[in-house]
Amino acid sequence: METNLYDATPEPRGGSQPNVHEQNPKQCHDRFEEDPSLPRITPASIKLYDGMRMPELIENLPPVPGLQLSQQPNETFTFDFLKRVLGGKAVSSGWWVIPPKTREKRLFPQLKSFRTLNSDYDPLLPRRPGEHGAQLSCILAEVDDEHLTFPLFIRCGQDGYKYYGTYREPRYSDRLGGNEMRQVPEYVKKHWASQIGAMRRDGKIPKHTDAIRAAWPKVPVGWLTDNYKRLIPYQEKLHDDFEEDPVTRPITADDADEADEVGESEILKAFETADTDTAPSMRFFYEYLQCVGYGHDFYKELVAKKLELGV
Repeated sequence: METNLYDATPEPRGGSQPNVHEQNPKQCHDRFEEDPSLPRITPASIKLYDGMRMPELIENLPPVPGLQLSQQPNETFTFDFLKRVLGGKAVSSGWWVIPPKTREKRLFPQLKSFRTLNSDYDPLLPRRPGEHGAQLSCILAEVDDEHLTFPLFIRCGQDGYKYYGTYREPRYSDRLGGNEMRQVPEYVKKHWASQIGAMRRDGKIPKHTDAIRAAWPKVPVGWLTDNYKRLIPYQEKLHDDFEEDPVTRPITADDADEADEVGESEILKAFETADTDTAPSMRFFYEYLQCVGYGHDFYKELVAKKLELGV
């Protein structure tokens, strides 16, 4: 009698044993003795926003206690109106900082910054006034701490911007990893790729160029010799002649126009690369949005100014 070495049991007379590959996968798994010391599996239900999970930091924030909205909270404002009345200089996508010298001339002299965001390509934004959320951005804003509290306006579709309340950033931005990038909706990636990859008459927007330079591999320049006094220009064939790595520089838009050559398709490919890949690897950042209040007087004066201007 022949012995089945894999089952270590003899085949019965008059017939063969069932093919292991034809058995139900669950039956095969049940035969395996799992190590009882493995980490415990806990079933849980989560909310997904177009396939994305809200950052845990935001999910764990408590609601604003006793928040009361205006009796008519649905007034909309055009972007031109907000810029005309509030002023501001862009420091990131939808983040406007008002220079100190111009604040005294404005309707709200104490206002230092405000945000205008669009839910058409930002699935994690607050859905109602008073709710917390997060913005997805490829561009990090460089602002002082005094600008980290601001009124927030959000637009959806063709309607104007609505006031959502006073918000703050409870934590500096976090970078999305490669696994989280796979959950970002395609329409979000295409929006940012079209923005960063766009070429204007006078070149790319400086903030967009900075994002590209941070994501793209540095360019080898050469090797320093003679106590760092002489540079041997880079040639790939010279790698074996030097023990150290060559000196590198970021790609630039000033001399060789390297950043200007990066278009929408290159940006989309850079979104899909692995975290440790040497190829261009562009990532989003979470810009956290915590509601801390609702400015009734601010909203009332803004509506009154809109009626005054007839816009």
